[in-house]
Amino acid sequence: MYNEKKVQKSDISTDVTNILDQIHSGCEYCLHEMDFIEVSFDLIEDACKSYGIKWNKPKKSIN
Repeated sequence: MYNEKKVQKSDISTDVTNILDQIHSGCEYCLHEMDFIEVSFDLIEDACKSYGIKWNKPKKSIN
């Protein structure tokens, strides 16, 4: 039997926070990696919208 886990708003926020904790905004390597995970951020943003959560994906910046 398939047991679907209900996604909680806090689960999404925690996952996003964990991702962002791994990104150093001033690091050239991390900025390069952002290009690869940006598609995932688009998916997270869409998922948040569907749950009524306002979330703006991070922007690449060099400190």
